[in-house]
Amino acid sequence: EAALLDALIARRAAGAAIAACEYGGEPGVPALFAPRFARALLDLEGDRGAKALLLREHDAAVLVPFPSGDLDVDTPEDWARASRMLEARHAEPR
Repeated sequence: EAALLDALIARRAAGAAIAACEYGGEPGVPALFAPRFARALLDLEGDRGAKALLLREHDAAVLVPFPSGDLDVDTPEDWARASRMLEARHAEPR
């Protein structure tokens, strides 16, 4: 959602070295990194992404809550669960 990305951008612009999402009790993506992390990001290998870097540099990160960030859709069952969750979320009064 745009509000999530706006929050990440605002925290990074305010000087956070890393602005990352928080879900499942840990930092995660999407995340924005200061230029000083460019080499570490370029050196990442495999399908693990920046998770190890986020965990290692946790003290440099400002976290933005992302309650549905740990939703992983890989199967038809996952899709059905995600659809139900999103329908319920949009049905809630704001």
